[in-house]
Amino acid sequence: MYKFYLNCKYYFFDDMNDFIYLDYNATTPVDIRVVDEMLPYFNSMYANSGSSHLFGLTVREAIDEAAELIAELIASNAKEIIYTSGATEAVNLALKGIEKRMFPKNILIFQITAAISLPPRRSFPK
Repeated sequence: MYKFYLNCKYYFFDDMNDFIYLDYNATTPVDIRVVDEMLPYFNSMYANSGSSHLFGLTVREAIDEAAELIAELIASNAKEIIYTSGATEAVNLALKGIEKRMFPKNILIFQITAAISLPPRRSFPK
């Protein structure tokens, strides 16, 4: 049973399919095929991929293989794929790249939806 709060009132429902979710900008359900592929990395293959021990190297190899598959799907090179922890980090990285390439002597400020995207601009040179 799920519970949510709306307009000073609690609502209960038994299944997430009992309502229409309209905030796909915030999060989306994970495809079951992705969940199936990822489960080992949540339970048994959870090593730090940056480590030099066998456990970490095994995870690094799986990440590299996944990058090759993704690169092939988007007609890219696996070395061009950058993993981020989420949308805010990805947007910050993109904005820094755009600014550095197109406006190396200026600081740009974009209208953004998340205030968390502002701190990285402090790192730009003046």
